[in-house]
Parts: sequence; structure tokens; C-alpha cells
Amino acid sequence: MGLFFLLSGIVFLLYYITIIIYAGWRASFSWLWLAGGIIFIGIYALLEYKKHHALSIKLPNWAGISLITFIVAILLIFGIIEGFIIGGMSQETTETVDYTVVLGAQVRGSVPSKALRHRLDAAYAYYQEHPDTILILSGGQGTGENISEAQAMYDYLYERGIPASHMLQENRSTNTAENLEFSIALMQGENPSATVVTNNFHIYRAVSIGRKQGLTQISGIPAPGDPILQINYMVRECFGVIKDKLAGNM
Repeated sequence: MGLFFLLSGIVFLLYYITIIIYAGWRASFSWLWLAGGIIFIGIYALLEYKKHHALSIKLPNWAGISLITFIVAILLIFGIIEGFIIGGMSQETTETVDYTVVLGAQVRGSVPSKALRHRLDAAYAYYQEHPDTILILSGGQGTGENISEAQAMYDYLYERGIPASHMLQENRSTNTAENLEFSIALMQGENPSATVVTNNFHIYRAVSIGRKQGLTQISGIPAPGDPILQINYMVRECFGVIKDKLAGNM
């Protein structure tokens, strides 16, 4: 058992170091792997101390059962949510829809980040096969961004040849729920069909939020995730799903 905690702690810390080297100190959610590594190695150290000093630490039966039940419940919830997330990653939109909502992601100055470029490239590929769709580029301006995410997306796609008449900008949103809410406000017609373009791990939550907000004809177009950060993003997304579910967004 002690070896399990030691190896788990080492793996968590190595992944944390990899994230920092690859994406920098501000990498979203990287703290989880640091905290997990410290906790696992701390448990290993405690077990080793107990073994070498013949300490007897015994929890009451009710406490032990409660702890095990809690851990199993957490793992079960995590597994179920990750199952939904993985299921969303395999979606593929093949029909022409009225609107294609491209969700924003970080912009560095005025340059789309790698994650955002993946989304834009997926939207561009879809538009090439379905030129009758209208692209809604959704994302406000955040810290470190010289222009709105919507404007950065517009510039990127316009330079690749998508006409301005087929693009709308939604530049007020700051989260996924607002992305969908403000984008829906730009749609015309009764019960319009729409698809959401975002990174693969984010599809399930985005489509679920759009459906909750009234889009009955909604699907997703999964853009690739970063291979190194994918695990980190999928774990982070689990917490995002829980947060939006509790907030009534899904």
C-alpha cells in the first residue's frame, strides 16, 4: 500500500513539473497535481513512520466505513462524469446547421492561443463543407488580451477567406454559459439548428448548456485537445461540469 502512495505521488509531481515546463506557472489547474503529489507522498511518509516506530493508529469501525464510502462515492461520481465527457469527444456533425458557435479561448495579445487555433481550424474545416452556415464567434476580452476573443477569431478566419457576411461577433461573454446565452440572442428564426465548436473535452458541457438554454437542435464539433495537457483539462472539466450542474446551467 505504501508503495502505491509513493508511486502515485511521484507521478503527480512529475506531471505537475511537465505542465509547468510546457505551459508555464499560470497553467490552469496545475495546482491539483502538486497538491495530490504532496498528499500522496505525505501518506507514504506517515505509513513508513508508523511501520518503523510500531505506532498503532486504528479508526473506529464507523469512521473507517464512512471514509471508504466517501472515497468510493467520489470515484464513482468522477468516473460517471468522465464517461459523459469522453462520450462528447466522439461527436461528429455532418449536416448543415443554421449557426456554428465557436467558443472563445485565451488570446495572447491579439494572437489566438493553440487551444483557440484548434477550435478555429475545426470551424474552418466545417465551413468549407457547409458554406451556408453562419459562424458566431463568441468570447469577450480578458486579462492579457489586447482585443476580444471574438475579434481575434474573426481576424484569423477572415484572413483564411471566410467572408465577413458569414461571421457574427459576440464579444461580451466570460464563461461557457454566457457564450451560449449571448450567442443564442444573435440567432434568428424559430428553433434554429446549431453546432458548438470547442475542444473535445469541453463538448459535453457546452452542448448540455446550450440544450438547457433552449437549443433543441444542437450538436458539437470537437477540436483536438493538447496531447500533453489533455489529462489536466479532462480532470478540470469534471469540476466544471459539477459547477455548472449545481448552478443550474445544465
